[in-house]
Amino acid sequence: MAAPVETGRLPLAGLQDPPAPAAAEPVIAARGLAKSYRGAVALDHVDLDVQRGEFLTLLGPSGSGKTTLLGLIAGIILPTAGRIALAGRDISRVPPEHRDIGVVFQNYALFPHLSVRDNIAFPLRMRRVPRAGRDAKVAAALELVRLGDLAGRRPAELSGGQQQRVALARALVFDPAILLMDEPLSALDKKLRDHMKAELRQIQQALGLTIVYVTHDQGEALALSSRIALMNGGRILQIGTPQEIYERPRSRFVADFVGEANLFSAPVLGTEADRLVLRLGEQTMRVALRPHEPVPLARRSALVLVRPEHVAIGAAARALENRFTGRVVSSLYEGAARLVTVELGGELVRARAAGRHDGPDPRPGETIEIGWSAADPHVVELDAR
Repeated sequence: MAAPVETGRLPLAGLQDPPAPAAAEPVIAARGLAKSYRGAVALDHVDLDVQRGEFLTLLGPSGSGKTTLLGLIAGIILPTAGRIALAGRDISRVPPEHRDIGVVFQNYALFPHLSVRDNIAFPLRMRRVPRAGRDAKVAAALELVRLGDLAGRRPAELSGGQQQRVALARALVFDPAILLMDEPLSALDKKLRDHMKAELRQIQQALGLTIVYVTHDQGEALALSSRIALMNGGRILQIGTPQEIYERPRSRFVADFVGEANLFSAPVLGTEADRLVLRLGEQTMRVALRPHEPVPLARRSALVLVRPEHVAIGAAARALENRFTGRVVSSLYEGAARLVTVELGGELVRARAAGRHDGPDPRPGETIEIGWSAADPHVVELDAR
């Protein structure tokens, strides 16, 4: 287990100053940014602000435009339209080496013939930093990623996690204004990936780094990010905190892509006090209306999200406002949890319950009670048709 990075005292004195107070002007401001290849749209007029000190993740499936957007910020791709500003300076046509941006690639891109120390020093050599200053910065970067004992080794002599740390140190050693990371953990096994996630977040918070991070892994995005920009089809569909993206998705795609989702298209029947009443199969479902939320009585139906962890089964469901009876389709033991799928009026509902619970485990074919509170569902979309 890695020792936590202290937040009250930076471990790389001489490498980077303490983070400045947040400025009103974003570090990165993209406006109308677009990229096409022979008529095929890779990025469709995107606007994006990245604030100083935040960890912003570009999340989406393959082909969504996230890597293209990162490449445009880095300068390795030139835009078809739009502009990018770094701390107020237009960098849309500035070469990558003059952008003051650090990049960590998916394959780390280390020089195989150079030692760890020389790989980290390379950006400083290119910037003609004097030897004394260069050595001090490299030493501080090695201390940051805890590789001082391996400074003389070549990349082939390192593990995947150690190579990732070298790439991170090399990207930080010249004090970039912003750090870009393109799927940096994808080549690691799950245990090491989880370890590196925690370590990366500790370093980012301790140093106040501004990071733009690309991944298709929703777990990484939720665990690491200050904000998530969820992309598809070359556009940003929603941007917000991990909690907002997970609990208050604004479209079917966002709700279905992030986490597991029970999605119901339910006719609107009316309201009862502060509850919206919907039809679910032959039964009714109640959804708590939040303060200042408009009552969608003019709408014909609503798309409603209920996360599996909010669905109770058996005795735990009996005291809940939304309570139903269905047939167990499958019951899968996952260690910490049990995933139970229930057929309810033609809909398949997934419930994620604690792996250890009172009573017998549900069996396929048996009848079972399920339920959720009125506060848990989220109305994703409304349909006026």
